[in-house]
Amino acid sequence: MAESRLSCPRNGVGRPERLERRGPFAGQSPRAARQSAHGAGRAAPESLRRIVPRALVVAVLAGGTVVFLAQDKAVHVSVDGTSRTLHTFADDVGELLDAEGVTVGARDTVAPAPATGLDDGDEIVVRRGTRGSGPVPGRGPRAPRRP
Repeated sequence: MAESRLSCPRNGVGRPERLERRGPFAGQSPRAARQSAHGAGRAAPESLRRIVPRALVVAVLAGGTVVFLAQDKAVHVSVDGTSRTLHTFADDVGELLDAEGVTVGARDTVAPAPATGLDDGDEIVVRRGTRGSGPVPGRGPRAPRRP
């Protein structure tokens, strides 16, 4: 009797014969062979999907740090002889004095002028109006001194 096409050569039971595979994926299941054939190109995009967001975060942090350091200014401020060094992002002298709560009156002297731009290492001097430098509010004009 002729052997059936569905019989297995080993045990003769009704299993279909497997065809022998040849080539680089021989011995692998069809699914493993597909993943091997197509998966080789996927390794790079998957690693890029992980690397690109991380690189972007690092770039943003580095850029922010550079901007922060470029805008930060160390400025020496002296108010009536009391000196201190401040770190600021202010653009001009008036903005710095406002941020520090230093009010400038009509008789006060500010050097450099409040509209002057700030650079790292600048020195700002504020001198309050002194006694005898002009009329005192609430009092009349001074009488001239006698010789």
